[in-house]
Amino acid sequence: MRAGASHELWPGYYLGCDYQLLLIEESSANKVYLHFSNGNGSLGMIYENGYSGDQIGVMFDYAYEIIQDLIASVYVDYTNIARKRFTNTIISQVTPPGSLTASAKN
Repeated sequence: MRAGASHELWPGYYLGCDYQLLLIEESSANKVYLHFSNGNGSLGMIYENGYSGDQIGVMFDYAYEIIQDLIASVYVDYTNIARKRFTNTIISQVTPPGSLTASAKN
């Protein structure tokens, strides 16, 4: 399920918010997008929780009409920022400094 709304801030420029519910077998995930967009693309932030854990990320999309009826587009969604930082913190607290390199030398 996906629902969203946008508001025109200036002619051709919008502030939008979308909600997306992902159903995954016995679990689910929620995504909330807050984005600033114009006719060519958007830039925004994503908050995600549920099956994939709590994550904050960024998103970017851009489309460009090369010739009539031929559009090139790119979409980037990086929602793993908080999880990587959290995982690295846990690993550094559980693993004594130098133990990974010492075991690799043996």
